[in-house]
Amino acid sequence: MVPSDSIEEISAVKYFSEVRNGNPVFSTNYNDANPIINGNVGEISAMWSSYKQQYLVSYFDFQRNGASVLRLGNSTYPWGPFDVDTIPVSYTHLTLPTKRIV
Repeated sequence: MVPSDSIEEISAVKYFSEVRNGNPVFSTNYNDANPIINGNVGEISAMWSSYKQQYLVSYFDFQRNGASVLRLGNSTYPWGPFDVDTIPVSYTHLTLPTKRIV
């Protein structure tokens, strides 16, 4: 978490540490940071939905067997917990165009 007017100042970065007594705790110490999403995560995207009035996340969770799943989640808070649904994904179904499209 970084205030937008301090985006270039590393000292302004605050890391989510924990939830204590129902309130989030943030720290300037990187070693205090805790993940809001567990797993072998990549391609993460997060946003606020004014329609749903919730935070939405999507990300790939890469499995040890080489498979991947797309996970979609929502939460009242940006630090979670996220109610997550899973969509199996196979990279064999992803293809690139063979010719240039202009």
